Amino acid sequence: LFESLPPHFTQNGLDMIGAIGLHKFIHGYDFFPSCFKRCIPYFIASVVYHLDVLHQWYPRDSPIWGAPMFGFQGTNTIAFLKS
Repeated sequence: LFESLPPHFTQNGLDMIGAIGLHKFIHGYDFFPSCFKRCIPYFIASVVYHLDVLHQWYPRDSPIWGAPMFGFQGTNTIAFLKS
């Protein structure tokens, strides 16, 4: 059924998002239970992986682009992680 892994970061990618701080990607991160915090890197990897599709689906003025993960350290943080 599942022939491929979901989007995920390499160890280097995990180190990069850890250095940035997961709390900067998701509002309220510090208040999430630890079991849910373990999922956040997969959620971020999925957003990074699907970034091109998100740009197709959502116009530039969509509220989604105001989410913390798209707005800190300039607008290129997610694109930088994709590289």
